[in-house]
Amino acid sequence: MAPSIADYAVRTFLKAARERLEEAAAIAHAAAASAEAGGTAKAVEITNGIDDAIAEADQLLSMAVTINRLSTTDIGRGEGSASDG
Repeated sequence: MAPSIADYAVRTFLKAARERLEEAAAIAHAAAASAEAGGTAKAVEITNGIDDAIAEADQLLSMAVTINRLSTTDIGRGEGSASDG
């Protein structure tokens, strides 16, 4: 994979992961505010979206790491193959 393409992909995935984590943080903040105001049941209901945002961020981070790793190996640069042994 060309370094410029890999760098772009890694940056894109990291930006998207950050956005998902910011979304999760905003949900958590809203839930905490609701709980502080006495709406504990509503706070728990609000937190339902956190799991999805965190799972998406985790997948995006994993993809960024994988692309980065592949772009820095011989195989990722097309200089090796399984038959090279």
